[in-house]
Amino acid sequence: MNARSHPFVTVCWTLLLALPGAQSLADARISIRADAPNASIQPRAAGKNLIRLPSLVYSFSLRAECPDDHVPESLLVNVADTRKSFGTAEIVAGELLALELHIPAAQIAPVGVEDFCAIPIAADGSTDVVVSGQRAQLTLYDVLSAQASLMCANDSGSTITYVSQALHVILICELLAAENAGDSAG
Repeated sequence: MNARSHPFVTVCWTLLLALPGAQSLADARISIRADAPNASIQPRAAGKNLIRLPSLVYSFSLRAECPDDHVPESLLVNVADTRKSFGTAEIVAGELLALELHIPAAQIAPVGVEDFCAIPIAADGSTDVVVSGQRAQLTLYDVLSAQASLMCANDSGSTITYVSQALHVILICELLAAENAGDSAG
């Protein structure tokens, strides 16, 4: 018998939905949308798969809504160890609709990328600086994540709603980007 069909679990879910404020928790909403920033990287020796990303700047579009009978008390957004908080006045005034977070390189773990912006090494140890046939950019998905929490309150108490959003980054190989720009200019 699985946990969802167990009678005790069904009773607990029924009690949870019958609790005061349970409906208001479902009515609070946070939406996060973030553009993937570009991260320029230098060519590296083939076989070196870990890349340290530079500092990244994420531009967010946020929306936070509390149920009609609640007031937003606070909104906290964080990525890695970078945080930004908003109070009631900022949320109500819409000041959080556009947010930029600067994530320092030290807060970003190295990412594994195979054969992107890699300079092949010949058997004699020499390198071929011209890397043809490779892509000049690569999108990495789920490199970081943004978490947000919204506290809504009224006279009878407060509720907190949480949401998480995966963040992507676009790697730009500086050498290949320069080659492609030169090809299109001539």
